Formats: sequence, C-alpha cells, structure tokens
Amino acid sequence: LREAQELHAKAIHHRLELDAFLGKNIVKMYLKCGSVMDASKTLQEMVEPDVILWTETIAEHTKRGMAKEALRIFQTMQLNGVAPNKITFLAALNACSRLEDLGDIHDKIVQGGAESNPMVATTIIHRYSKFSSSGKARQVFDKVRDPDVFVYNVMVAAYAKDGLHEESLGLFQRMQMEGITPDKITFLAMLDSCQDERALKTGFLVHRMIEETGLGSAMIDISTGLISMYSKCGDLEAAKAVFQKAMEERSVITWSSIIAAYAHHNRVSQALELFEEMQQSGFAPSPVTFLSVLSACSHRGLLYRAITYFASMIQDYGLTPLGQHYGCVVDLFGRSGEVGDAEELVERMPVEPDQEAWMALLRACRERDDAVRVGLHAGERVLELDPGWESGYVVLSSVYAP
Repeated sequence: LREAQELHAKAIHHRLELDAFLGKNIVKMYLKCGSVMDASKTLQEMVEPDVILWTETIAEHTKRGMAKEALRIFQTMQLNGVAPNKITFLAALNACSRLEDLGDIHDKIVQGGAESNPMVATTIIHRYSKFSSSGKARQVFDKVRDPDVFVYNVMVAAYAKDGLHEESLGLFQRMQMEGITPDKITFLAMLDSCQDERALKTGFLVHRMIEETGLGSAMIDISTGLISMYSKCGDLEAAKAVFQKAMEERSVITWSSIIAAYAHHNRVSQALELFEEMQQSGFAPSPVTFLSVLSACSHRGLLYRAITYFASMIQDYGLTPLGQHYGCVVDLFGRSGEVGDAEELVERMPVEPDQEAWMALLRACRERDDAVRVGLHAGERVLELDPGWESGYVVLSSVYAP
C-alpha cells in the first residue's frame, strides 16, 4: 500500500498525467492492497481509463461488500462515455443488493444488447431468484437462444426456490424434449423443488431418472437431496431407504439429513437414537446436526437432554453455538416455566445475541404474568435488530394480552 501511495504522490508532485500506463498501475496496486477507496479516487483522476480497469474496480468493491459504491462507479463510468462490456455487466449485476438496482442494471443490459448472452442471462436469472422474482427470471430465460444445461439449471433452481414445483417440472421436461441431458445440478434443483406431499410423484420420477442415468443415490449430495425431498414430501420410509442404501458413502451431511428428517416428523426417539449411532460410527456432529437434535428435544420438551447436548456441543466438539441453538434451549426453559434461566442464557451468550435468540426469549414470555419485564426487554431487542419484522410485534402484543 505504501508503495502505491508513494508512486501516486510522486505523480501528483511532478504534475504527471495519470495516463493509461501510470494510472492503471497505481489503481491495480491499490486494488491489490485492498485500498478500494484510493483505487476509485485514482481511477476518476485518470485520463481515459479503459473498460477493463473500471470493471476490475467495480468487482473489487462488490467483493468487499461495498455494493452501493460499486454501482456508483458503474454509473460514473458511463457518464464518462465508457461503454460497459459483458464482464462489466456481470460485475454490476453481482453488486445489486436491491431489486430496484437489479431492474436498473437489467434495463441497461437490454439497451446494450447483451441480455441474450447465455452467461449474462444466467447471472440475471440467478440474481432475480435471490429476490424471489422467478417471473422476471423466466422473461429473461425465454429470450435466450438455444439455452444450454447451465441456463436451464439456474431457471429450474429459481422456480424451486419460489416453491413452484409445477413450473420446475415443466421446464425439466422441456429440456429433455430439446435433447439436453440433465446433470447432477439439474437433479438437485428438481429435488429441491419437491417440497410437499403434492410433489411426491415428481420426486419418485426424479429419483428413478437419477438411478437410470448412473449418478446413483450413493453420491453424498444426491443422497442428501433425496433424503430431504422424501422427508418434505412426507415419505419417511423412503428417506430411510435412501440412507441405508448409502451405507458406504455416509458422511456427516447424510447423517445430519436423516436425523433432521426424523426430527421434522416428530420421531424424536428415533432421531436421538440415530444421533447416538452417528457418534458411535466415528462421525463428529456438525452445528447443523446439533440444531436438529436440539429441535427434536424442543418438540418433545426434553429440557435436560437438550442441556446435555448443548454442553456436549461446546465441551466435546469445540463448536460455537449460534442463535438458533440458543433459541432451542431458551424455548425449552420458557416452556418449563424457567424464564429467568432463559433470560440468563441469552444474556451470557459469548457473542451478541441475534434475532433468533431474542425471539425465542420473547416467545418464552407468552402466557406468563410474571414475565412482562423480560418480554418487553426481549421485544425491544428484536425490533431493534429488525424494525420491520411483523412477527415481533405480534408476539410482543401477546405478552401484554390479558
């Protein structure tokens, strides 16, 4: 960083123009050192910086979480008469943290004639899916000439994210009619789209195709996807069969998936038995595993079992509990009438309690006349973290209900 600053200072001292060569090197040095604000300032002092340097600066700002500034630089670039290229548009799309910004960049891409480019279209579809705007994403998809498997995959995944099972299935069938072979990513997206009992038939179809294509349910991510799909669709026996078939390919992820499946269906005893079997088989539980176990305990009201598992998570496995883990235990304390212990647990968290933890404490105060003070405190913290969260207001009002 010092070298870049010294070179920059000398250029200013000698009144040298920051031309393509000198300015480019200073900007690149600043970017390499992570001094993105200096890079941006230098870029705008240069004489006719090229589109590549503008693009690199935009991308680096986005990478460092400065999305608003990245979009400002993108606008400045165009005001300076520099036309974005395909890579610039990709960098700008990745900087869109609001749907409004994404719409603006999309309009500019259309004006620049780049919307039909498969790489650009795939990124636009993916970004719209982040905002649950699968309708907008489909409009982009329909303008792509001869979409390949990658474009299909991101559109299927967008529908899956929005819970649009029928639309995912229709697109899945269309790609095969057009001679495009689904790959592992396609199948995982389709499994993710099967989220309730109505989609079980499709889940069976996808499972059969996975077997026919030779991918096999023995692959860890495919096995996990199948277990999760069957669990969400209400067929726990099918989920168990997939897990048993994946005997030789078991991992922490597959163990966690089957435990979560049993916990989700309130088969608490079996979930906890599987957890013990997992440890006996030499697999160290992950934070995800412990969350399923603590959730199972919460469903059944097993306070002391939950405390034991919570302690084991920290002491035996060296894991740091997150707000959701604390939330399960806090919920159990509250349901057992131990609101004071619940409050103490939240207050003694080694990190700043998040919304999950405070919300669990707030829920614990419902229907308890002696917990209004604690409920008010928890409610205030929930709404500080997310003032627009309607559920927080609803639960807080129930604390005061007669």
